[in-house]
Amino acid sequence: MTRARGIAHVSILASALLAGAGCSVSTRPIAEPPPSVTGSVQRDAAPAVDLHVELRTLDGRLMASTHTSDSGAYGIQVDASGAWEIKAVGSRPGDFDSVIFDFQFRAAHPQALPPLDVSAYGAQAGLPADSAAAPAPNPIQPLTFTWTMPGRPGSLARVQCFDANGNPVWYSNWVDTTQVLWNGIENQGASQGRIVTPGTYHWRLKYSFPDSSNGHTPPRSLALQ
Repeated sequence: MTRARGIAHVSILASALLAGAGCSVSTRPIAEPPPSVTGSVQRDAAPAVDLHVELRTLDGRLMASTHTSDSGAYGIQVDASGAWEIKAVGSRPGDFDSVIFDFQFRAAHPQALPPLDVSAYGAQAGLPADSAAAPAPNPIQPLTFTWTMPGRPGSLARVQCFDANGNPVWYSNWVDTTQVLWNGIENQGASQGRIVTPGTYHWRLKYSFPDSSNGHTPPRSLALQ
């Protein structure tokens, strides 16, 4: 398995017994290579300081992490060519829960990614409320999801639903409106094509922006009865 790593300052001190002398000598610190992927995170045009940033595979496996500097900048060492994603985690009220950017990387070619904006610009989930209970939807009695759009031109939104184990069960089409209906038919996972059963689920909103980044709201719990 190929390993990617975050920036770290590593120094190794080695001691050796000199022949016949009985004294020790220290080696110079080993210098780490410069980061292969750099970028920055902002919050409404201001640097997002000390924000957690992750390097992940496209299926969400964490490979490395770091924090933004006082200027909002970050750098991560990536060792393998391929498809990756950068995830910036929001830390304040009014932030997205996370902002994600997918990118292609070629080894030995340093890459600067476009700035990410963690501000939600007023975007948030509406109904159902967190921890709400609702009848399990079906084609006759659908479930309505509502939200507010972010104040960013060109934004689109979709709803994503997961079961109690985090497995995806349904997602809506991308829309530029503020609500969608779910007819209860799952379109993801092992039960694709079937009516959703009662139980505990989670849902969140995913917003798509013209710069190819995606903003996610925090997941909400939903009890379908």
